[in-house]
Amino acid sequence: MDNTNNNAEVFCANCGAKMPAGTKFCISCGKPVGGPAAPNPNMTQQTAYATQAAPMPKTKIGITVGLFAAAIYFAAIFGGYVPVLLLGGYALIAEKDAWLKRVSIKAVAILMMFSFVVTVIGLIPDALAWIASFAYLFEGIFSYDKVSQVIDLITNLIDIFRTCLFLMI
Repeated sequence: MDNTNNNAEVFCANCGAKMPAGTKFCISCGKPVGGPAAPNPNMTQQTAYATQAAPMPKTKIGITVGLFAAAIYFAAIFGGYVPVLLLGGYALIAEKDAWLKRVSIKAVAILMMFSFVVTVIGLIPDALAWIASFAYLFEGIFSYDKVSQVIDLITNLIDIFRTCLFLMI
C-alpha cells in the first residue's frame, strides 16, 4: 500500500522530520502524521553560504593600500627622500589603515638606515685625506688610493644590497 503523495512536503509534529505530503506515519520516528504540521522550532535548517574574500581596503585617493605601499617602496628604491617622505607622510597623516602606516614607516626607516651607512662609509676617504694632509705637513707620505677604491666598491655593494632588499620586501 502506497502511503505517500509527492505533491508537497510536511513535517512530523513529533520530531520535525521532513517527508512527502500524504504520508501516514513518520519515516523517522514512526508516529502517526495527522496532516501538515509546522516545522519543529528546535530544528534549524543549515544554510550554506559561500565565503567571499573581503574586498581590498582602499586609500582615500582610491587605490588599494597594497598598491600604495608598493609605490612607497618603489619611491624608496628609485626616487630618494622627497618622494618617499611625501608618500610616507601622506600615509601617516591622511590614511587610517594601520598596516599602511607600518609599511610606510618601515620603508622610510630602511632608506634612512642605508643612507646613514653609505654616508659613514663615504667619510672614510675624507678621513684618510685628512690623515694624508696631516702627514704631508711633516714631510711624510701617505697614499690612500687603493683604500678609496675599496670604499667605492663597498658603497656600490651596499647600494645593490639595498635595492635587492627593497625589491624583496
